[in-house]
Amino acid sequence: CFSQLAYFVSAFKMILPDTFTFAEYTRKGFFELVPLSMFNIALIYSLSKLTRFTESKVQVKWGHVNSIFITLFNLFLIASTLFKMIMYVSSYGLTPLRVYTTWFIILLAVLFLITLAKLFAYKVKAFKCFYISFIILFLGLNFIDTDKLIARYNIHQYTSGMVKELDYNLFYNLSDSAVPEVIKLLELNDPAINYEVNVFLNERKSNYSNRSWTNFNFSTHKAKKITN
Repeated sequence: CFSQLAYFVSAFKMILPDTFTFAEYTRKGFFELVPLSMFNIALIYSLSKLTRFTESKVQVKWGHVNSIFITLFNLFLIASTLFKMIMYVSSYGLTPLRVYTTWFIILLAVLFLITLAKLFAYKVKAFKCFYISFIILFLGLNFIDTDKLIARYNIHQYTSGMVKELDYNLFYNLSDSAVPEVIKLLELNDPAINYEVNVFLNERKSNYSNRSWTNFNFSTHKAKKITN
């Protein structure tokens, strides 16, 4: 950790190291984080089990201190990875994969925060707390309308000048809940943008004509209504 301190800390300063692209920097951080988190959780659990079989207060104390250090170290890694993702998204926009990856990083943060609470207060029901947190986060992920959020964020980044190009191909992979956001681009009255949006809308209209009533959902109904 200390030998690569600049590598970790640069994420908090929103500075990309010279030898990385945004994608490489973010992916490296994520694929470092996941196996280390699994290993550290197993290590903390093993330490808690081992110290139960010793009568030495010194061993119990140092086992507890080591567990706290490992947990704090892992939270530092999680924060660094999350900031890397924020840098990546700020420069290239959102995609479904980036949303789900960010969600998973937040879930890991919750896991280690609960672990830290358990280390300071033994009465904390760690598994129960994590189970409830997982359910809340999972429901939140399902109810935020991810595709609409992606379209809205990427369009906002483009219209505000934060990014120079808009990935129109991404819209084709999103659900119909993104259609109302994409249509707003027509308000810019830019011929090039209007062409891309109209091609996208025509593709959606052709899909609507091939759908049966059994595929009905509210997002499709709304998108079909505003594209006619």
